Amino acid sequence: MVYYNEERCFFVTGRIKESFKYLHHHISPVEVESVLLDHPSVGRAIVLGRPHETDDNHPFALVELLQGAVNVKADDLVRYVERKVEDPKRLRGGVKIVKSIPITPTGKVNRFKVRDMLKKREI
Repeated sequence: MVYYNEERCFFVTGRIKESFKYLHHHISPVEVESVLLDHPSVGRAIVLGRPHETDDNHPFALVELLQGAVNVKADDLVRYVERKVEDPKRLRGGVKIVKSIPITPTGKVNRFKVRDMLKKREI
């Protein structure tokens, strides 16, 4: 997904196949993930659409905290993101803090595995 501003500068915001729909908005997870990764206690994060009966999907995050991070709760991260993103990108589906997020052999977040875990309701 790409957009450009009034100065005709182009910005890549992620892959279309990683985006999801919330109401009539197409959400690119990259923006919300980058906000989460700016939090001083977050080591890894992935944002997906959590299926919802009436709203298509609700933005949901799986978060791995940095070693030594204490007293960080999921609600704290929801509020942190809420202050920094547009309304449709708020984490209405919540945040789940886990010990580790599945990664690929190259060290990237394994989106396929996490998406499968979400479908199977393992997270």
